[in-house]
Amino acid sequence: MNIGPYRILRKLGEGGMSSVFLTEDIRSGRVVALKLLAPRVVADETYRLRLLREAHAVASLKHPNITALYEADQFEEQPYIAMEYVEGESVADTLCSGPFPVTTTIWVGAEIASALAAAHTAGIVHRDIKPSNIIIQPEGGVKVMDFGLAKFVEVEGDIEEDTTAQMRNLTARGTILGTVHYMSPEQAHGEESDSRADIFALGVLLYEMLAGRPPFRGAHTFAVLKAIIEEIPPRLDRYRDDVPDGLELAIVKSLEKNREDRYQTAKEFELDLRAILRKLRQQEG
Repeated sequence: MNIGPYRILRKLGEGGMSSVFLTEDIRSGRVVALKLLAPRVVADETYRLRLLREAHAVASLKHPNITALYEADQFEEQPYIAMEYVEGESVADTLCSGPFPVTTTIWVGAEIASALAAAHTAGIVHRDIKPSNIIIQPEGGVKVMDFGLAKFVEVEGDIEEDTTAQMRNLTARGTILGTVHYMSPEQAHGEESDSRADIFALGVLLYEMLAGRPPFRGAHTFAVLKAIIEEIPPRLDRYRDDVPDGLELAIVKSLEKNREDRYQTAKEFELDLRAILRKLRQQEG
């Protein structure tokens, strides 16, 4: 079966809004991951527009830790996005075997922060950082995948007013987008979010990689949202005794309820993580 110029080889995965297939681009012979909208949402013009905006946004990003996007189009009214096929294991899959080593966690976090810094500079917020969207490649690279909930934020002089207005309409106040355990307090409130929501999500991810469980839990969705808004997560030394104080402090800073108290840029977070990693390696060496 073909979708436009792409010959489907096998299904790679399926989510609530889309399916991803391994395909071959018959024009070039290149192996490509093809993302298709689920049939039940194909008719949703709002989601379709958001998906295509995602494609045009991410296609502009060139960074070694961001999955490359080749093109976005539609075939017989089926919108699709052709992306780089990345081999490796997701953080979610690895967590099934237990928490990560401290140095691996810091390194992965710094690579993700670097990717986010590049995206944020381009006016793009991921909005769905979570373990299944982070791939660790066999050769040792880290890739951030699926900007499916990404949106443009206003970058002075870079984004035209009408485009910004359209994107604001798609993520109107009161709409909750993202995966519940990794939402920031402002997202949990249904408020307008910005790049600092990604910083919060990265803090949640690093906490989970070290503790083997997310910092905010509950029996149901609203309980988790309440925890995100109100609760302070347990210190990491409840789960292990090898987390450096500097790393604990960095994660706590990323998880501040008030976004003004968090890291204000992903680059700041990245630099702190790399400094902590250098210090650990010097102590080990």
